Amino acid sequence: MKEILRSVGATTIVVTHDQEEALSLGDEVVVMRGGKIVQRGSPTQIYAEPTDKFVAEFVGRSNWFHGSRRGRSSEGVSIYVTSEGIEIHARTPPSNQYDHADLCVRPENITLTGGAASEVAQDAECNVLVGVVLDVAPLGADMHVVVELPGRGRLLAVRKNVGRTPGFVAGQPVHAHFSASDVLLFQAGGHM
Repeated sequence: MKEILRSVGATTIVVTHDQEEALSLGDEVVVMRGGKIVQRGSPTQIYAEPTDKFVAEFVGRSNWFHGSRRGRSSEGVSIYVTSEGIEIHARTPPSNQYDHADLCVRPENITLTGGAASEVAQDAECNVLVGVVLDVAPLGADMHVVVELPGRGRLLAVRKNVGRTPGFVAGQPVHAHFSASDVLLFQAGGHM
């Protein structure tokens, strides 16, 4: 459809509630809520740099954490701790004033590895959460892996379904790795 619209050579406005359609067709995307523009930008910008929790949730699957800031490293990474004691490192600008934040991690930014909890250490740039595989669902080209985290609930990781075997099985201990740069940060209690 995008090729047809470009071949016409006319400016076209497509109104849709289908996020994938909007992100794949648009050179520019406008996200609206309650009749008001919430964010306007390229599809990449809308997905990677949402202005608020509503936009982040609207344009893609997300894993959410709520944390209180415990400190900031010399590398520009803020350290947040959830009420369950899970530590999340998020790369933040010096102007970050969020003592309490909602943190979002996209499922495709999570890498899973097997192994015991003591085998991997977290550093300022890499978050490592320990959990147990709850479910593995092959969905065509993607494999959805649901991981249960102690005291936190569930985490969804999406990986490419490239082999004949899923690689993970229910009950298997795993580490969920994601970069501090992949954590989207929003002021706690903001609109959803």
